[in-house]
Amino acid sequence: MTDITETKIEIHNALSLSDMNLPHTHTTDTQLSFISIDKKKNMSSIFGLQNVLATSAFSRKKSSVKAKIVGSTVAGVSEICIFHPIDTVAKRLMNNKVQITNAQMFRSVALNNSGISKLYAGISAGFMYKVSQRTYKYGGQSYLNDLLQKDFNASKLVSQSLSGCMIGMGEVFLLPLDILKIRTQLFPEKYAGRSLFSILRAEGSSMYNGTAVTMLRNGLGSTALFGANQLTRNFLLKGEERQATLSEIVITSTVASVSSLVVSSPFDVMKVRVQADPEGVTRARHVFGEIMKHEGAGAFWKGMGPKIMVVGPKLIFSFTIAQYVISRFDDYFSNQKKKEQAFETKHLAMSSSSTQKCE
Repeated sequence: MTDITETKIEIHNALSLSDMNLPHTHTTDTQLSFISIDKKKNMSSIFGLQNVLATSAFSRKKSSVKAKIVGSTVAGVSEICIFHPIDTVAKRLMNNKVQITNAQMFRSVALNNSGISKLYAGISAGFMYKVSQRTYKYGGQSYLNDLLQKDFNASKLVSQSLSGCMIGMGEVFLLPLDILKIRTQLFPEKYAGRSLFSILRAEGSSMYNGTAVTMLRNGLGSTALFGANQLTRNFLLKGEERQATLSEIVITSTVASVSSLVVSSPFDVMKVRVQADPEGVTRARHVFGEIMKHEGAGAFWKGMGPKIMVVGPKLIFSFTIAQYVISRFDDYFSNQKKKEQAFETKHLAMSSSSTQKCE
């Protein structure tokens, strides 16, 4: 007579009984299932299947993280390669304190009284900053958003906005690279021929100038970016649980990017002027007072139209690329793991069958 033992196995959400192909009853998260197992013949098979399923669940989580990192990095590299000259023009316009009245003045400010090649000034610092920032921002926000929904049961809109705000404010650790990029864009002659690390050592603590206003600008801008993206997505998808198409992603990214630029513009103007000071003595409160006294409150949104036309496309581009590439790589990694799981399960079943025949 076969030695039968009653073995109690707690089935977690990650290890579904249906995936085991075993008789069972439906369970809740806290219920236990009792399975009668032929100890000699089937115990190794059951625990082998459990290991396969556990590994697969963990791998799917890792795959999702890999997709976020790959997609965000692709977005950062693409953005800096295509849009760095446009970003340089935008920074020079924001730092300009004289009203531009004709095309000649615009050309003089945009080109900094030098050639078109100077539009690529600061691209080394820009590459380091932008790739790191996009990887951290888009990848980190997506991961934190999943965490808030899973562990804190937050709604999609709240989790998207809150995670965006937290990640945006956390970008401050990249501030030295951001300031270095801005200063080399505005004053290319001063920093020509110097390595990034020698500049960082020479500038010292001034590379953290404008920390508070940067955190405000990034926090509010990222809240608007991801919050508006989720609101637009809800409107377009009408509650359907499916992946957005490329055209829908472009629409949501456009609305989100414009919203982010409008909300963060006052702090962005102050941030650029504070960080443009090579001496590092200018403070946000001084900039605020000077703008209110000499230029008026409207100066905080000065050039909003050109800014949307100049800065908007690169933000729309990178946000669209990040979302699209992340979703595609997520599908790819998920399919790869499913194939691996199916192969391992089939191999395990064949091994178990061979063992039973031998016995």
